[in-house]
Amino acid sequence: AGSKQHWSKAEREMRERMLHQLRKGIVVKQVAAGKEFKGVGFLSRPTEVVFRDFQLGKLYHKRVQLTNVSYTANFCKLLGVSPTLKDFVSVKFDPPGSMSAGLTCHLSVTFEPKLNQDVEGCIMLLAQTGPFSIAVKCLRRKCLLSVDQEALVFKPVCIGETVCQHVTVSNTGAIPTAFHVTSLSGKPQVAVDETGTGDGRPGSRREG
Repeated sequence: AGSKQHWSKAEREMRERMLHQLRKGIVVKQVAAGKEFKGVGFLSRPTEVVFRDFQLGKLYHKRVQLTNVSYTANFCKLLGVSPTLKDFVSVKFDPPGSMSAGLTCHLSVTFEPKLNQDVEGCIMLLAQTGPFSIAVKCLRRKCLLSVDQEALVFKPVCIGETVCQHVTVSNTGAIPTAFHVTSLSGKPQVAVDETGTGDGRPGSRREG
């Protein structure tokens, strides 16, 4: 929580309208033992809400814990979610009222995917010590190919000697995919039907 967000114009305007209505009666300086608290008053765990490898037609739920990390009693209110999330994400939060330093509360986040595309935004809250937000990422199923070496370096060899090196191609995504290896001349050297398990578990293929 408290990480910087890349706000769109609409998000900034909505956020400012909400803060203008609430800030006068809520946000105050917090001073303890002569020291003013500066920073984000609540720590969220997880620090960001990620719905990974979602599928259309299913509901997904996450629970977030908020901890008062300010110097003294604090409380917070839910302002809403980013416009990019409003059609897909809902938040249930029952404000517990004033919370002593170190105490926790929880909010529930529900994601109902309606489009097969990645969506990002944030949950916006206002504490007595100021506004803060929790990033939300909704990531569709996809294939994620990678290799364990970006370059192969062959040491000097004698005439007639053969040297072999290995490259591992991995798919850490949720969708299997076909791939092929092409030489610098453009001629395909290796063809593989698919790599990955298709259920989100990594798959790999070792090629010489």
